[in-house]
Amino acid sequence: MRLFEKIKLHTMDSTKSRVILVLGKPLVYYQREHFFKSFTFAWNLPVKNTSIPVFYLKVNRVADYTLPCVQHWINIINNMGADFYFLCDKKNYKMRYYAGFVSLI
Repeated sequence: MRLFEKIKLHTMDSTKSRVILVLGKPLVYYQREHFFKSFTFAWNLPVKNTSIPVFYLKVNRVADYTLPCVQHWINIINNMGADFYFLCDKKNYKMRYYAGFVSLI
């Protein structure tokens, strides 16, 4: 990692931008569009929430309705654009569920 680094960005609308990094962290954003110049310090920028929702699906039952129910929730989660994780407390069921989920894909 460099102590000081400058990154040049060129956009389609002929705007030239530069980001000045100190120890890998952005310090200053510089933008020039024709004759207009602007400096923005990194700590003045609004923070955007880029996190996506995460769902944890707990499955601990072997029944005929388990896989269709889990598939229903996976469809809902995919429509929301979220991530999901499976939780299973019973170790002897893990491979059985995994085989069933792979067959649904």
